Amino acid sequence: MTNRDSILEKAAFWATFWAVALSVVSIAASQILLGVALLALIGLRRKPQWPVYILPLSLYVLGTGIAGIASGSPMLGMPQYKKFFVFLILICVANTFRTAKEVRWLLLAVIAAASASGLWGLEQYWRKWAFARARGLNFSITYIVDRITGFMSHWMTFSGHMMIALLALVAFVFFASRSRKDWRWIAPVGLVLSVALILAQTRAMWIGAAVGLIYLVWQRDKRLLLTLPVLAGVLYVASPENVQQRMVSIVHERGQIDSNSHRRATWAIGWEIVKAHPITGIGPQMVKYRYNDWVPAWLRPLPEGYYEHLHNIYFQTATERGVPTLLMLLWMIAWIMRDAWRGLKPLPAGPGDERFALQAILAIMISILVSGLLENNLGDSEVLMLFLGISQCVYAVTAQATQKS
Repeated sequence: MTNRDSILEKAAFWATFWAVALSVVSIAASQILLGVALLALIGLRRKPQWPVYILPLSLYVLGTGIAGIASGSPMLGMPQYKKFFVFLILICVANTFRTAKEVRWLLLAVIAAASASGLWGLEQYWRKWAFARARGLNFSITYIVDRITGFMSHWMTFSGHMMIALLALVAFVFFASRSRKDWRWIAPVGLVLSVALILAQTRAMWIGAAVGLIYLVWQRDKRLLLTLPVLAGVLYVASPENVQQRMVSIVHERGQIDSNSHRRATWAIGWEIVKAHPITGIGPQMVKYRYNDWVPAWLRPLPEGYYEHLHNIYFQTATERGVPTLLMLLWMIAWIMRDAWRGLKPLPAGPGDERFALQAILAIMISILVSGLLENNLGDSEVLMLFLGISQCVYAVTAQATQKS
């Protein structure tokens, strides 16, 4: 290997590493680094290693293009076509990451970046509370429309990052090789991530994190599942009153303050669109412009809320791109999860980087799929970049495990 190739390899790896990790901090910096990684890989002039699920991925991209053309207004879908740049992180990770140790450090970097964002979010929460108190405002009402965002521009994106990082941290505690000294940073970081996730009051991510946590506890020791109701009770009692109200609102909404009826309305609109356009949908980005054409009569007047997307990754994809394209996306995700699950079987018992990485990735993917029932979480480039980059790391871990065996 020449000195030039060595430099380009290192540049490609570290640019890819930080492109994934810094998606928690800045999508602009993340995408610049993605561009640097791609240029470095091109400079190596080697045959690229394609993701093993290239077929469903290609069909997903093709289906999106066909849906755009069939819509009659393909240029309106440009924001979604541009988002395919983020998918190139899959190729970068496939051609740079080689070991479970590298994946371990990536997950730890994501945890560190998310904890910094979480700290900033906690400071935001304090300022918002102090502002409402000084002016005699009802904090519960004012806060719900202007929540903490950390380094991000929206609380949904912020909450998605907190969820992912928290599950990675729990997987580290349960499955990684570590020392007692690690608790010096695990405890405070875990506290920051947990409190930030709770105070962001994004119920979709609460539910996603809960299901991901149940998976990790089940894998660690099924008997520990008995402690989870106790943990939930402690969290409820220890939470501020507005957070307790938000928790209860999952099953008992408080009128327009909560979005239960709004979510039901978006799903009903999505179902009407899918019934009318099951093959190609109405086109990328077109829900934003045409949702009002598909509101059932029984839903009018619409509950208050944001209707420019459907707050559900399954309805959103199916309505914009058609059911076949949605199935291609789910096929790709299922492929990765199957390979991660299979990768766990040959691993020796006990803690290790391989087990930590694969269990963390599975928990993260489960949480995204579950929270995606209530929010279009993969519609955010920041969450999408992190999700795709971490998911592709499965193959670095399983390749190394295969070589060892």
